[in-house]
Amino acid sequence: EEKISRVEEDTNGNGKIDSFSYFQDSQLVKKEVDRKHAGKIDLWGYYREGRLLRQEEDLNGDGKADRILHFQGEVLVRREEDSQGGGRLDLTEFFSEGKLTKRFLDRKGSGRFDILYVFKDNRLVREERDTDGDGNFDLRIFYENGEVVRQEADTNRDRLVDVWAAYKSGKRIQQ
Repeated sequence: EEKISRVEEDTNGNGKIDSFSYFQDSQLVKKEVDRKHAGKIDLWGYYREGRLLRQEEDLNGDGKADRILHFQGEVLVRREEDSQGGGRLDLTEFFSEGKLTKRFLDRKGSGRFDILYVFKDNRLVREERDTDGDGNFDLRIFYENGEVVRQEADTNRDRLVDVWAAYKSGKRIQQ
């Protein structure tokens, strides 16, 4: 009995192979696709027992993965991305039951996340920022229905909140 180890496909009928599927013990373990039909692979899928575990995408055509999607039971649980094109993953998002729950950003390119967004039912409810780059979140912004309702800040780096502000209709009403 012969087992198929690789299947090559021309998915758009242009005469060029643009999809490669790799098998081990008759199970799909990896799939590579040239989605842009540009002659190079820009999507990689990794499988276990026929289920997608991880998908990597080359968004800018440099041959390297700029976005990595992690799955459990074919449901997206984490997304990582080089959103600024700096060669390092600077955005990580976490999902629960298909809904975005957290987004971490490294906006300064320091290798440390300096902003955290927290979501509930796909709506932003809290934002935390490391404003001085010391690795600690020192500003918290709370949202309701898309509007800022409260802010808390640690202005003296002792990891305790020492400034509070309340907002109504986008305007600070108390500090």
